[in-house]
Amino acid sequence: MKIAFVKTAGDTMASMRYRILLPAGALREREHEVQLIDSYISPTDYVEEKYSDFHVFGKHFNPEVDFGTAKIAQSKGSAVIFDICDNHFGNQFASYYRNMCALADYVTCNTPAMKEIIFQETGKDAHIIDDPYEYPEKEARFMPGQNPINVLWYGHFTNLDTVQTMANQFKQLEENISLCVVSNMKPKQPAEDKNLFISFHPWSIKTQENMLEWTNFVALPTDVYDPRKITKSHNRLVEGIRGGRFVIAHPLPSYERFKDFAWIGTDLSDGICWADENPDLALEKIKAGQKYLRENLSPDHIGQQWENLLDPK
Repeated sequence: MKIAFVKTAGDTMASMRYRILLPAGALREREHEVQLIDSYISPTDYVEEKYSDFHVFGKHFNPEVDFGTAKIAQSKGSAVIFDICDNHFGNQFASYYRNMCALADYVTCNTPAMKEIIFQETGKDAHIIDDPYEYPEKEARFMPGQNPINVLWYGHFTNLDTVQTMANQFKQLEENISLCVVSNMKPKQPAEDKNLFISFHPWSIKTQENMLEWTNFVALPTDVYDPRKITKSHNRLVEGIRGGRFVIAHPLPSYERFKDFAWIGTDLSDGICWADENPDLALEKIKAGQKYLRENLSPDHIGQQWENLLDPK
């Protein structure tokens, strides 16, 4: 197959890495002809050699160009795939998302919750393509009895509003907590307390890897009542397990399949207490999770998911 992924932003963005760069690389490894196209090329410059069997439009905010480019691709016999990894049906991009869904030959997404919203908003039945894991697998480790207990949060600045909720839950603990926040923007400083100490590091892949080595827990709070967050994928949870650390997380639909490999509940302080009281079980969960990820979410597995959609046997 000839497959073109239309790039939308810098290569460091999570949506670019998980939804475009990693799948493109996996499909190349599976011996397909794959190219990356700049999304901001003018449709009038969309020349014949850009032809592919499929054009995948990822996380896009370029309606002036995308719609015309997609139509030209279809006019040359190429099928258009519109991939949705965030819920933008309630903001200024809603009409653009609906128009692209209507035009697309296939709509794809990364979670069951996003699939449901796409159907509600457009009537299109989306196909779920998982986010692959990205980081190398690290040795599983859990160290009970830390003082302070090292906790890591990482993510995009749009999720920083959940850090305060997490901080408030940690203040209930008697133990000291050293909370490291890794993001592309510094959060409003949550109120520290006698047992809570907070540090910030600008995000990079290397920084996240380094802090996974430092931490005992990866903490993933969220607002389960926010329709923008309920569709989030499992990628941050997966990378915590791949990093060999114990993940504590608020419940999201995409986390349900990992409930045997992490602690998922409404109060993250309970997750810290459970793991410290059951260190052997915590370690077993991490190891079992790593095995599950190797068998289900490698980039090659995700390349196969794309193959199953675009070229079913």
